[in-house]
Amino acid sequence: MDHIHKMGNDITIVQADACIRGITKFKSGDRFEIHGRGGTDFNPACTYYNEHLNKFTCMIYFTDGEAPDPEPKPRGKFLWVISSLDNKELSSINLTGPKIKLKMNG
Repeated sequence: MDHIHKMGNDITIVQADACIRGITKFKSGDRFEIHGRGGTDFNPACTYYNEHLNKFTCMIYFTDGEAPDPEPKPRGKFLWVISSLDNKELSSINLTGPKIKLKMNG
C-alpha cells in the first residue's frame, strides 16, 4: 500500500469481516491496528464500495478467499488479492472477477 500511495494515489482502508470494523485514510508510513478476523462476509465492504463508487477509482480486496462470492457484485474496477499463506490454486477460489496471488516473504 505504501508504494501505491507514494505514486500519488489516495487510499481508503475498509476493514471488514462479518461487518465493517473500520474505515481509515492511509498515509505513507502509517501503521494501523487490524480489526476483526474470521467469519468473513464480502458483502459489507462490497456494498460500501458500490454505494460510494463516485469516491473511488477501484477496490482492491485483500483476502484468503474463504467466503462466498459477494451479492451484489462490485460495480466498478475491482481486484481480489489472495493471500499465499495457503496452497490453493487461484482457479479453486470461487470468486467472480480478476484475482492475483500475493507472494509473501518469510
